[in-house]
Amino acid sequence: MYAAGIHDMPMAAYLLDPCAAPSLSSGSAHRLLTRSPRHVWATHPRFGGEGSVGTNASDMGTVAHDLLLGGEGKLCIIEPADFRSKPTKDNPDGSIPVGWTNGAIRAARDEARANGLTPILAAEAGAARAMVKVAREFLAQTELVGVLDDGHEAERTVLWQEGTQWMRARPDSMNRRMRVFLHYKTTQASANPDPFIRGIMSSSGYDVALAFYARGARAVGLHEWLHVILVQEQAAPYACSLVGMSPVMWSIADQKVERAIGIWSECMRTDHWPAYSTQIHYAEPTAWQLAEAEEFA
Repeated sequence: MYAAGIHDMPMAAYLLDPCAAPSLSSGSAHRLLTRSPRHVWATHPRFGGEGSVGTNASDMGTVAHDLLLGGEGKLCIIEPADFRSKPTKDNPDGSIPVGWTNGAIRAARDEARANGLTPILAAEAGAARAMVKVAREFLAQTELVGVLDDGHEAERTVLWQEGTQWMRARPDSMNRRMRVFLHYKTTQASANPDPFIRGIMSSSGYDVALAFYARGARAVGLHEWLHVILVQEQAAPYACSLVGMSPVMWSIADQKVERAIGIWSECMRTDHWPAYSTQIHYAEPTAWQLAEAEEFA
């Protein structure tokens, strides 16, 4: 188990929860607010979950994330032709798998993950590199130029306590020289700032995540740092944008985090993790449904 502070640890250790007692993460905080305590219990590695490291490491966003923050050394490029199926009478050379479709190539993928690497098929590596090239070129034209260079530390784990409760966070990048936390999010939707803020920011819990990370940063003495999301589209031309939060948005996000910590603390105290209410809930019409009904009355 780790003490409070900033640590360099493998992602697998972080996902298994390295704290002295079960800890709250930003993802669990968002789930407490949008689902229920029972959903958090069912997915938490110290309760009902298993701390899974994921099953789709070939996802373009995951690979681009690892390339941007950790470089080529975090990847394991796998060539399907090296993992042909067993020879048959009709196909003495064996078939080349399409994707992760035979036992041998899946075993290579799983071995890479076990070694802390991100497996990717050779044919997909080029697109991921193109994404990262665009992201770096974009950052070089912004006020955050150099944020991933001198002073950059990738995926440090921040652990802290609030009262008797443990918290953990793993910001994508921290730059001590610039006093910036950069959070990298890729999307299959638009990275245009306006629709991203309106449609994705809160629904995906990114507002809660930023407020949660900032709270952890303050707890370990990193005050008044800038928190910014680098958003990038997963399809060419891999367009990017930078998104932060206004003071009003920060206030709302801080309130959400406070509420999530309150729910977590009560569940930990009582060891009661309820799902949804057992009462009957009656649907009410929305304003537009009322207007439509009056129009056609």
